[in-house]
Amino acid sequence: MNQTKQKQQIRLFIPPLIVLSNILIFQVSKFFWGSRWGYLAGFCLYWICWCLLFSFWFIGPKNIKSIYQNKKDAISPKIGLLIPLLTIFPMMTFIVSFFPFFREAGIGIILLAFLFALVNGAAEELLWRGALVAAYSSGFWRGYLYPTFFFGAWHIAPELVLPNPLSGGALSFIGGALVMGLAWGWIAWHSRSILLTSISHVLTNFFGFVGFIFMNWMR
Repeated sequence: MNQTKQKQQIRLFIPPLIVLSNILIFQVSKFFWGSRWGYLAGFCLYWICWCLLFSFWFIGPKNIKSIYQNKKDAISPKIGLLIPLLTIFPMMTFIVSFFPFFREAGIGIILLAFLFALVNGAAEELLWRGALVAAYSSGFWRGYLYPTFFFGAWHIAPELVLPNPLSGGALSFIGGALVMGLAWGWIAWHSRSILLTSISHVLTNFFGFVGFIFMNWMR
């Protein structure tokens, strides 16, 4: 069995393992450092172990650059139907989570939210849309829907430590992630690229984190 086929098989076990391992990691982090610092510690371990180390191993350092480049022969007209969502998602979080809080939050929280969003958005796209969708072509179910479902499910881990204080609570946090993942995954699956999805993800996170950080750390 060649290396590509081995990685295709490994890829089936990775998404549920990410979800289960992070639920455990976030709970252990909460136990040792409390909800707020445990939340940050859980994310740091998630970024380092899964988003960076696993992704670089799975994709291969030499191939990282290629997943940020649109493959012209893989682009489908169907992508155009979801391109507007790349702007709708940031606009929604701007209205719900940024605009109501940015004056009270101040420049410190805004900068912190931007840094958190930059790291998280880029890292998650590298893992979920890069390593698990764009890097290796596969069928509709295994290559697109399967990892997208677990992308939504992984958000259970941080939600159990610091519940979403904004409107909709856990449903909007986990369900929203699933809806965004469906759009981002579709684009990455067809274009074999995570460039546009990474930009949308970072902006969406930035506006969303301003309200989230303010509500959890400042009140």
